[in-house]
This record gives sequence, structure tokens and C-alpha cells, in this order.
Amino acid sequence: MRGHLRERSPGHWAIVIDTVDAATGKRKRKWHSFEGTKRQAQVRCAELIAQSKDAGYIVPSKATFAEFLTRWIEHKRGKLSAQSHKRYSELVRLHIAPALGGTPLKKIEPQQIDSLYTQLGERVSAETVIYVHRILKQALQQAIKWKLLAGNPADAAEPPKAERPTMQALDADGIAALLDASRGMAVYMPILLAVMTGMRRGEIAALRWRSVDFSNATLARGSQHRENGHRRPPGEAPKEW
Repeated sequence: MRGHLRERSPGHWAIVIDTVDAATGKRKRKWHSFEGTKRQAQVRCAELIAQSKDAGYIVPSKATFAEFLTRWIEHKRGKLSAQSHKRYSELVRLHIAPALGGTPLKKIEPQQIDSLYTQLGERVSAETVIYVHRILKQALQQAIKWKLLAGNPADAAEPPKAERPTMQALDADGIAALLDASRGMAVYMPILLAVMTGMRRGEIAALRWRSVDFSNATLARGSQHRENGHRRPPGEAPKEW
């Protein structure tokens, strides 16, 4: 970060602050007019340089929010899984950019974001609106890191609360009907394991043949001792779900 003076006329100075746009790597200059002695101008120049090292200095930018989001989405490529990056891109394209894209980045305000959440709530689920909120917070936080904003307007916005669906457990008749309906299908055994043991979907999907102890008619967590080259001590029962 550097700064220098240019005398425009006696007692009138231009203070020039040189910085670099962290998002593009391009050199940026900020001009400040100052009236006073050269010594006073030098002191003011030092103050502006100190401010630029804090979060208080904002690199001038006329970019719209849509332009910023395009840059940000590309920045996230490689930092997210392919599926997550695709999801981020879809939500930006379908919901965020149409509503806020034309607004200059520096003029995005919390009430605009709240209005977006209200409009989205009429068309999509609360979970989707919350996902949009997370994306906005991440994007605007990156704008702060790139010195394009001093604060995150999404912090003051209020997304809807996630509504947890009421779980309905099957009774004996419902379980019997489910097993009859799935008999002969590939999902029959996972369903049978779920209703008989209470195992979660991920636990069932992680099962391997080594998890089955036919001698004792039990399911174990993967025989960690055998995987590590060790045998289970005699008489020790396998860990059960």
C-alpha cells in the first residue's frame, strides 16, 4: 500500500493512494483533495494509508451485484464439490440474480434481501430460502475480503426458520404392508433391516459382508480389528448397532 502527493496549486494537494484489487489483481488508485501545508498533507496521506489497511477503505467499484456474483461463482469453482457448485450456480441464476442482480454491489441493503426471502417463500420451500441465505452470506463475506464492501448486509437479513417435518412412525400393519409391497425388489432387504434394527440409511448403505457374523447371527460395525490386521480377542462379542 503506497501513497504520494501531487501539488495542484499552492496549498492545494491531491493525495493519491495506490492499492490492488484483490479480486482482479489490477492496480487501483483513490484520489483525495486536501488543502493545507505539505506537512499536513503528508500526515493526512499517512492516515489514509492506515485506514486502507483496516476494513474502512473500500476499493471503488461500479460493478452490479450480478457481475460480482459471476466472478464469485467462478472463484468458488474448485473450492466446492461439483454438485455443490452446480447447486450454487442454479440458485444464483434462478433466484438471486433476477431479483438483486441489477443493483450495484455497494448498494445492496438488508431490506432488499428480506424482500427476496419473502418473495421466494411464496414459491419455494423454507429450506431453499435458507440455502439462498447461506449463499448470499458467503458471497457478500467474500466481497468484504476483496475490499468491495465494509459490512455484510445479509447479516441483518432474516431468513425463515427451517420447519422440521413431523415424523410419522409406521404401526405393525403399516410395516407389514411396506414389506409386502417391497418383497422381491432390491430395496426389500434394506427396508427389512431398517424396520427390524432401527439402523439409519447411511449405516445400512455402509454394510459389507464382513459386517455379518453368521455364527452368532449378528451385524457388526465393520470388524475394525480385521481391517487393521488384528483379530478380535476370543470371547469378545462384535459391536452391534
